[in-house]
Amino acid sequence: MEKTNCNGCSHCCGKHSEGPNAEKGHFYILRSDFSKQLFQGFYEKTPLEVDTFVVCKMPQGLDLLRVIGARNSRYCQYDFIDIMQCATNDDIKKAEKLQKESVKAGKIFQKILAQHKNLDMKLVSSHVLLDETKIIFLFTAEERVDFRNLVKDLALSLQYRIELWQINTREETRILGGLAVCGREFCCRSIGRDTGNISMKMLKEQSHSPNSSKLSGPCGRLFCCLAYEHQQYVEEKKTLPKLGSVVVLNDQKWHVREVNILSRVLVLVGQEGSRIYCSANDLEQNTELNIWVEKNNQALETN
Repeated sequence: MEKTNCNGCSHCCGKHSEGPNAEKGHFYILRSDFSKQLFQGFYEKTPLEVDTFVVCKMPQGLDLLRVIGARNSRYCQYDFIDIMQCATNDDIKKAEKLQKESVKAGKIFQKILAQHKNLDMKLVSSHVLLDETKIIFLFTAEERVDFRNLVKDLALSLQYRIELWQINTREETRILGGLAVCGREFCCRSIGRDTGNISMKMLKEQSHSPNSSKLSGPCGRLFCCLAYEHQQYVEEKKTLPKLGSVVVLNDQKWHVREVNILSRVLVLVGQEGSRIYCSANDLEQNTELNIWVEKNNQALETN
């Protein structure tokens, strides 16, 4: 039976089929050293080791990708591409040579761009594909730009087919790389998938001030980790008292003023304004009375 392609892949990811090729351990996460994008591929001829290279059939042509790790899942988390073969020493040497050509092409791009004074663009990266069919230039710009004349001049000068990709500031940060305030590599680079829209609702559910300037990365956008951690906060909040909830401790009534979701520590305020700290792990909800009490003390009642 013919398999259905998934995102252009010649092998089914398992989301649409349970065919014989969907074997555990044959799926791999791959990364483009050029765009830092992550892909998923299928290869069963021989096990692939981490940090080695494979030749892949990309939508733009053949290119060299790095193996990041194996996957046991059959579901598509990243776009599927064809892994053609393990890279040979000749393939790697060729890629190194083409990388030098890419750098030269970037300098020519800058020189020709300077002649097109009406184009407000910033070159981020340039790349010659392994099969030498074209050069891809990544750039940023405040608005959409008409670069057709620029492409013509580049093609004449470089004698290559030219593709220009306009990327956003988050993608630019992913390519350039760096360390975030947490001391780890940028999420957009280390995780490498689109976070989708990071909304103000996420900030509120994670108890962040929407006006905080400390929540934006070097790309000028909200931290990716806000999206990656969002579901964990949602699930944790289901097990915690809400603000204003009544907590009864030693027959005294308190109200929840603050909730630290990660530490599960509550700030409780008494009737005369006194404040105490309490661990939510020591409490359980009395749904009948709509209060929170110390564990194993559900019989407490309020006046």
